[in-house]
Parts: sequence; C-alpha cells; structure tokens
Amino acid sequence: GHFLYLGLWGNSTKHTNNRTQITSPWYEQSGENCRLEFDLHTHNVHDVQNLINVLMDYNNSATTLVQMEHKESLNATAEWRHKKTTIGPNRSKFRLSIEVELSTRRPSHVAIDNIKLVDCSH
Repeated sequence: GHFLYLGLWGNSTKHTNNRTQITSPWYEQSGENCRLEFDLHTHNVHDVQNLINVLMDYNNSATTLVQMEHKESLNATAEWRHKKTTIGPNRSKFRLSIEVELSTRRPSHVAIDNIKLVDCSH
C-alpha cells in the first residue's frame, strides 16, 4: 500500500510547499459500488485548516473534484479515522489522487495510510 506523511515541526521556520498528492495508477473502468478508503491522522487540535481533496483524472484530459473536506475536523483524541469516498461507475480510463494541503500552524501533520479501492472491479 501507499503511505503519506506531511508535517511541520513546532520550531520550524522554513517555508515549504505544504501541498502534496498521492496518485494511483491508471484504471480502465470501475463498477457501480466503487469507493476509495483510507485511514487519516492529524495532529491534536491544531489541524483545523488542513484540506483533504480526492481528485479524479480522466484519460489525461479533465480532472474532477470527487470529495473535498474543508478544515478537517479537530482530532482531540489523536486517533486514526477511517474515510470513505464513493467513486461509482466509470467507463473510461481514470486515476485518483489524494491531495493534502497542510495547515500553516506549527506543529502540524497529516498522515494517510491503508489506501485502497473497494468493490471496483466488474
């Protein structure tokens, strides 16, 4: 599987690009009940401004926003949360990306693990 960790330390003064993506390989098509699932972890309480987007790219031409989570909810318990996004049926070639834009607050982090497509084949 794939794993993404994006973080800023509390004493970090470096300004970096706080946006990154994990992109899937190309898929030929998907079934009616296709969905993307992953586990998400954010830093305690401070990460209210992290953005998590799921994007779908069609055959190198158009990109569609599948799901967008503005201001990821507070994670006061510091637990991993399981996320599900419906992809649905696709008859043309596509790939998915999970895009993370990290909050500028420090310390801060977003971690994504156990990324998988579920019930996607015919």
